[in-house]
Amino acid sequence: MAKIALNLSKLPWKEILDMADLLLEKGIPEEEVIDQLSSLLDELIDFNAIVKNPMGAAIEAIDGLIFATAIKIAVSFSKKSPEDRKARKQERSNLEKAKIPKSLRDRISQIKK
Repeated sequence: MAKIALNLSKLPWKEILDMADLLLEKGIPEEEVIDQLSSLLDELIDFNAIVKNPMGAAIEAIDGLIFATAIKIAVSFSKKSPEDRKARKQERSNLEKAKIPKSLRDRISQIKK
């Protein structure tokens, strides 16, 4: 049986935290931010396509929970470091400067408080 590793360190965490900061700054509750971002990752990463056997379907069934947990941890660390959040905010003085794809910026702008 082949081993399958889900390497969360390969995810674009800086951009994920930038998106989380933007949503939190819009006044969206932390739990909703986590739900939105984990849902987005779940939609973008299809384990049925990556692992073409029943294991792919099993991973796909729980990957949303894995992403939600990872994002929750990242956001909690982010919130505990105001200096880092302030530095990220200055670095991305607006959405155009942030390295967030236009499709994600559009999705962020559609989320209402």
